[in-house]
Amino acid sequence: MTKMTGGLVKVKFSEAPFWGGDGPSAWRQLHIVEHFGAPEHWVARDGKHPLAEDGQNFLPEKATASVLRALRNALAHGNIIYLNKDGKEQEGDLVHFLAFLSRYEEGEEQQAKSETYRLIVTTEVEFLRFVKAAA
Repeated sequence: MTKMTGGLVKVKFSEAPFWGGDGPSAWRQLHIVEHFGAPEHWVARDGKHPLAEDGQNFLPEKATASVLRALRNALAHGNIIYLNKDGKEQEGDLVHFLAFLSRYEEGEEQQAKSETYRLIVTTEVEFLRFVKAAA
């Protein structure tokens, strides 16, 4: 993984070569700072729910290697949340969004609290397109 992502440190995720010019749609990356246990109550740094249309989205400017590292961490630790079209984790509902959580602590205070997560959210369809494109 390190070799593969090494060349992608300076390449924006939205411009990564594996997209073949048809960059990602329906991808978001931000940080959850409150209510980690209940996806419908998640709060991002901007005070909004991560799936809010007018909420922050850091993904367009993020380096591909950074996004891949967060995805890898979420997958390795089983931090994948399956959400319905309303952004809720509801047993029996169809999966629409996949939410990948990777613990993120910027400084000593956050490390002590262990209360911040990097979140990447995309649709099930868009994630499958990514897996095929990046293979």
